[in-house]
Amino acid sequence: MDIALENSSAKNQAADRLQASSMKGRSETFPSAKEDPRYGKAAAHLQNGAWQDAIRCLEELARDYPDSKPVQEALAQAQFKASLSAKTRIKGRERVGPKRSSIFRFLIIVVLLGAAFEAIILVNRRIAPVMAKMQLERRCAQLLNDGKALLAAGNLEAAEESFNQLLAEVPGHKEGLQGVAQVKEQRELLDLYQQAVASQRDGQYEAALANLTQISLRSPRYRDVGSRITLIEHQMEMDKRYAQALDLEELGHYSDALLHYQEIREMDPAYRPEAVVERLVVLCLKLANAIIEQQPPAPEGVPQALDYFEQALVLQPRNTEAMLGQRLARAYIEGQAAFKLGKWEEAAKKLQTVYDQRPDYLGSTVVVMLFNTYIYIGDQYRDSNVRQLAYEQYSKALELQVPDKAEAIARAASVAPKTMFAATPSSAAKLAVALTPTMTLTPTLAPTATFTPTLAPTSTPKPTQTAVPTAKPTRVPPTVAPTRDSVGKRPIYHNR
Repeated sequence: MDIALENSSAKNQAADRLQASSMKGRSETFPSAKEDPRYGKAAAHLQNGAWQDAIRCLEELARDYPDSKPVQEALAQAQFKASLSAKTRIKGRERVGPKRSSIFRFLIIVVLLGAAFEAIILVNRRIAPVMAKMQLERRCAQLLNDGKALLAAGNLEAAEESFNQLLAEVPGHKEGLQGVAQVKEQRELLDLYQQAVASQRDGQYEAALANLTQISLRSPRYRDVGSRITLIEHQMEMDKRYAQALDLEELGHYSDALLHYQEIREMDPAYRPEAVVERLVVLCLKLANAIIEQQPPAPEGVPQALDYFEQALVLQPRNTEAMLGQRLARAYIEGQAAFKLGKWEEAAKKLQTVYDQRPDYLGSTVVVMLFNTYIYIGDQYRDSNVRQLAYEQYSKALELQVPDKAEAIARAASVAPKTMFAATPSSAAKLAVALTPTMTLTPTLAPTATFTPTLAPTSTPKPTQTAVPTAKPTRVPPTVAPTRDSVGKRPIYHNR
């Protein structure tokens, strides 16, 4: 350490001398050697103790500036320091401390090795079995959890494999045995479920319901068993109602069958929709036609028949039979209303529409009403002295299919143009033959109020259609009886 201090001091002294010589050299006659960059480098080497580098730089300067005293002095000083540094050797510091420290370290190593050996023995004898047991428990827990998860997901094969591995690790494992039993139970339930689904698909609802009920008792929340049971019970109830409706229809109880089909459609519109609609339409038409074709006729039931026709059209808007029935029923109802009010032209138009389609509509009810309507209209024209129009109305009455046309023939003859007999000599004979009645018209009609219209002639060519009913109408027996009108002694058939 002392030698190092001496070297540092020597370095500082050399640098100071070089600097002093540099300052002194300013007054010499050779300032160029001091200003040479190599001189500065040499001073730096001296400052850092790089004697050999300083000597090399100063020797170059000495060759270039042989007369420069600062260079010569600096070179000599550098050579001196270099020789002094070469002769001086720094010895290493001797270790301090007794030799017994090595023995102490050796003993520590021996103790540590012994402790490690004891620890290994302890691990092998006590800790290793505990660790093995813990690993086994973790492995068993993993197998058990995997088995339960697979069982819940319905993967019975993989779940059974996990439980069997658990039993292989720990024979008689309680939860492993339970898992195997659960797998067996799930297989049985799955088999029952598949049978129930197949039976339900084939329409064997009783067998399907039996299997599903058994599954529900063993596992109430198994898959969609609850919803399937509800669906099958609903299906069986609908089938029962449908069978009852078919039985009622076969027995001829059409009204009750219609109600059953309507209830089925309201309860479940998706149940056999095409078949139910077809049966409803058929029953509506049967009930409506039964009213129209009833004997004796029941005109008061026509509104109900119209309702049946309209129900059928709601279900099948393009059903031609229902459309025709609806049109005729409406025409009859409107014609009957006009007839009762004495609106003969309107009544004739509506009733003629019905007669053209069905001459036997409501038995003889329509034809009798239409026959009387034409007679009334003809009488109005006759009383107004419009004989040609009266003759046309009586002729229309003669064209109707009624058994007794004598009164219409007599009226037609009373207003017939005279030229008809002059032009055709045999016409009088034909008319005489036609005037001979052959049958008596006695249709049976439903009782209705009897109207006796009072016809008032006017000066206009077309008579007005004014019906003045008598006091409160009374009910009469359901027969068609001829009455005498106020104009003359002529039988008029009234629709009752």
